[in-house]
Amino acid sequence: MKKHSFFKFAYSFFIFLFLLSCETEPLQLETVEETLESVQLNEQERIKNNFNLDHFKDSLDIEKENLKILWEEHKTITVEDRIWHEYKIEELVKPDLEEGEITDITYSLLTTFSNEKPAYWIVRMDSHNGVAYSSYFDLSPNYFTGMVYLYNVKGEMSMARYYQKGNGYHGITKAGNAVTLPTPSASRCDFKLTSSNCSGTSDCGLLAGGGGCGNGGGQGSYRRVRIPGATTDWYNDRNGDGRGQPNEYSHTSVGRDTYTWAWVSNGRSGYTHQGRQNYRAVQNNGYTRGIPKPAVSPSKIIKHPSLKSYPCVGQILGELAKGNFKQLRLNKLGQLEGGKHLSKTILDLFENNSKHHLNIKVGTLNNANGSTKIVRNVPSRGQITFEITLDKRFVQNGTKLVIARTLIHESLHAYLSYLYQNKATSSFSSLLRHYLSQNGYNNNAAQHRLITEFADAIGYSLSIWDNNKLNMQYYKDLGWSGDMLQTNEYKSLNTSRQTAIRNANIAEGSAVQNASSKAKGQKCK
Repeated sequence: MKKHSFFKFAYSFFIFLFLLSCETEPLQLETVEETLESVQLNEQERIKNNFNLDHFKDSLDIEKENLKILWEEHKTITVEDRIWHEYKIEELVKPDLEEGEITDITYSLLTTFSNEKPAYWIVRMDSHNGVAYSSYFDLSPNYFTGMVYLYNVKGEMSMARYYQKGNGYHGITKAGNAVTLPTPSASRCDFKLTSSNCSGTSDCGLLAGGGGCGNGGGQGSYRRVRIPGATTDWYNDRNGDGRGQPNEYSHTSVGRDTYTWAWVSNGRSGYTHQGRQNYRAVQNNGYTRGIPKPAVSPSKIIKHPSLKSYPCVGQILGELAKGNFKQLRLNKLGQLEGGKHLSKTILDLFENNSKHHLNIKVGTLNNANGSTKIVRNVPSRGQITFEITLDKRFVQNGTKLVIARTLIHESLHAYLSYLYQNKATSSFSSLLRHYLSQNGYNNNAAQHRLITEFADAIGYSLSIWDNNKLNMQYYKDLGWSGDMLQTNEYKSLNTSRQTAIRNANIAEGSAVQNASSKAKGQKCK
């Protein structure tokens, strides 16, 4: 009995050991899986920890501080035995993009390992078909149309390519890339770029290739194009809310021009640039950050600090810009027709234009009540700042009525200069050229002869500001002022009209000689 019990015990113990070994085998497999998972995480951590854009140059119209890598939104894909990682990039603040061919601009981060070290590329996808793309590897299956650019961490272009409904055309690839970038089959026809650091619109080190094979052959060409710098409105974020208020607006700047490659299809005369508008706030600690587009646009008519000593001038300027006056349609306004009075139309131009500013100040002038000049002109960026100065003695002695008239008169000078700078083929510019040729190309004389054609319009605009308190003829008389009184047009008026004009100007404060009549306007206080 004891021997039988021993064998029974030994047999049971052997079965127990066998079952135990079977139960531990899945645990060993789980341990292996955990080890593989930790290796994969370490690889992604290496990608994350080694990434930075400290040396990414700022001349590509890409604000690196505005890009946020979403490390949790990650995908991998294997191309020709190489594993690629892609991470979605979010723009912290989306810039305003003018309407045009590009409908969306999105970014992603592309990375792979080369010689045991992670290599990185910023992917920029300029969509032309109204869809925002977040992945470089979705371009073909999702029928992407537009331009795609890959930049290394120095900001140098490694590749540029045009896609038409998901078909990648032959593109431009930097010669000597250490890693073969994932590309469509048309890449065998790519142009080779020997330099990424050139500027201007030359061929920029582009080697022959691309034509006659792959997609795009004969349908168009890549051209080196100039991209005017983005316009940025700056705000002093006094309350720290991260938003721009109209009273916090400081100034507007325009970034440096950049150059890039773009596909221009046959039949198009060239590349049409789409402007970008950014908004940035200066915080109380001196740091700056991008902010969303303000809900209320600021006035681009800049009131100089000197107006703090003359609040009456600032008040008049604000009233001239109001839109709730009686509407007029004046044949004399020509291109300014449209239901708005003269000053409202002109001030609206500068109020709503991010590149053309009007600065109003009070200062000291010699033998003039007001003057208008260009204080900043950057033609390549289309940026102009006009400055109107009112003489402080004139402001102190004149009535509100004559100050308002002078602001209208000087803003008309700014408007004519704007047209001559930006719309050379307009009827105004043609007429100004005629007067220039008739007056020895003296710009002041030519502009005042042209402004005589707007004397009645100035009077009408002044009457609207003054709520038609006086006889309309008095407003029209005040429409003539300054060097308009030196023109042949003024001298051709009958003697009684000339006298009425002089007396009105003298009475309201723009005295050329002692006045015999009393002012009808009120003094500025």
